[in-house]
Amino acid sequence: MERLNRAIEYLQNRMQQYKEELQRGGDPDATMHALADEILKYRRALQLLAKAIGWADAGAPFSLIAPGRYWRPRRTIDGTGVAPLAA
Repeated sequence: MERLNRAIEYLQNRMQQYKEELQRGGDPDATMHALADEILKYRRALQLLAKAIGWADAGAPFSLIAPGRYWRPRRTIDGTGVAPLAA
């Protein structure tokens, strides 16, 4: 539960940073795309958490595995099909 609270706090801070950047006159398209990406990640994390809670209530075994350091998204926001290199 603590990790969920930290994740929610992190996403709220990121959204606030994007809003402030937009007000400072940053590139609005890039800012909105980044904000949309963070929101989608947040929604996906909540969906996975809801599934895990459902499995735990049912007594089914489950595990949560974070993506590895070489993980890359299958698609990009701009639709070019070229995923960014792993950090």
